[in-house]
Order: sequence, then C-alpha cells, then structure tokens
Amino acid sequence: MSEIIKKVRKRDGSIVDFDQEQITNAIFKAAIEVGGGRNRRIVERLSDEVVRVLEEKYAGTIPGVKDIQDVIETVLIEHGHARTAKAFILYRTRESQMLSLGADKPKVFVVYGHNRDTLSKLELTLRQIGAEPLIFNQLPTSGSQTIIEILEENIPKADAIVVLLTPDDEGRKRNSDAKLEPRARQNTLIEAGYAVISQRKKSILISLGGVKIPTDFDGIYKVEDLQWSDTVAFHVAKRLQNMGLKVDPTKAIR
Repeated sequence: MSEIIKKVRKRDGSIVDFDQEQITNAIFKAAIEVGGGRNRRIVERLSDEVVRVLEEKYAGTIPGVKDIQDVIETVLIEHGHARTAKAFILYRTRESQMLSLGADKPKVFVVYGHNRDTLSKLELTLRQIGAEPLIFNQLPTSGSQTIIEILEENIPKADAIVVLLTPDDEGRKRNSDAKLEPRARQNTLIEAGYAVISQRKKSILISLGGVKIPTDFDGIYKVEDLQWSDTVAFHVAKRLQNMGLKVDPTKAIR
C-alpha cells in the first residue's frame, strides 16, 4: 500500500518537507526549454504521476533528490515526452557540474505573487544567464520561522533583488465607481518594500498585466509590460549585468 511522501533527503543529507510544486516547476521548465510548457494542466498531471510512483516505490522511506529526479525522467519518457525528458536530463547534468561552483554564482532574491507560470519563466531566465535565484518556497528554513525572519536571513545574502508584480488582485478607491484595476498582492508589496529598502540600488521591479507600481518605489529600476517576454527577460538580465553581476544577457533570449 502506498504512503504519502512527506519528507525528502537533500544532497547534503538534511531532511526537508516534500513539496510537489518543485516537481511541477522542474517539469515545466524542461518543457519550456523544448518549446512546450503552454499547457500547465498536462504538466500538473505528469507531476501527479511522479508523486504516485514515488509513493509506491518509497513507501515507508524518505526518497532523496536524486531518487525523485530519476522518477521524473522515467515518467516523462513513459508518457511520450522524450524531448522534455532530455531537457531535464541536461539540466540535471549542468546542475551537477555546477554544484562546486554554486558559491561563485551571483544570488538574486525573488519576491513574487501567485502567478507561478511567470515565476517559473523568471527563475529559468536567471539560471540561464548564470545567476542563482533565491526563491522563497525553496529556501531552507530553521523550524517555524516567520516570513520576516526568512527575509532577514536571506536578503543580506543576495547580490540583487528582483520583484515580480503580477495582477493577482483587483481594487479601487473606496466609494468609487471606477473600474477595478489589476493589483499585486498586498503581501508581495510588503515583502518588496522590505527587500528594496535593504538593497535599493540593486533592485529591479517587474510589473506585468497593467499592475501599477506604487509611487513609493520611484527611483527603482522598472521593467513594465503586459506579459513575460524575451524583451522583459533581456532587460532584467542587462540591468543585473550593469549592476556588476557576472551574468550573460544574451542567454536570456530563447
């Protein structure tokens, strides 16, 4: 009988909580590299199948990161996604080769909202240009740390801050008949404010989907567009390079 996977053993031997979203994002990023990834539901079904296999194969035990990656490859191949599997294998190879060099990569702390598709594209761009993205839900935590404590611990480690503002909410002034406007989540703006204050000269604000950037952020470098694109990716990469980070903006364009 299968059991729900609750923990994962990292490469350094530490035990962390299992997060299926990381499997979904890994498959999604591999699919994007080969020109796919447009249908998130297919990616999620593949992720569900990976979890099903893990629960059968590792019932009563704690799988390691390598074990999970092996299952992802097998599921992709068995379900007719050989090109995506190849992209994932290449990613694993590059990741393995770069482990010893990880400390040399510039670290970019990412503040984001609910749009995980766009977050995945930003994360992929940062990795492609040679940066190490610090994604909130992927950060190691000690016990039951609060959000503020996690920010306090990790933002000082970052060489730059990238804030991704997406239209997750809607709003307008009270007692107004004006049309509801797209807005970023309040939590995102609070986290963005804390991060930007800490690294004002090395911060980038990305606004997508018509989200207005509060005037409190005037003076911070901004990239605004309706949706994520190669142009947005290049502007972000070029700005990081101009900040002095060792990244390659040409690799931001697919």
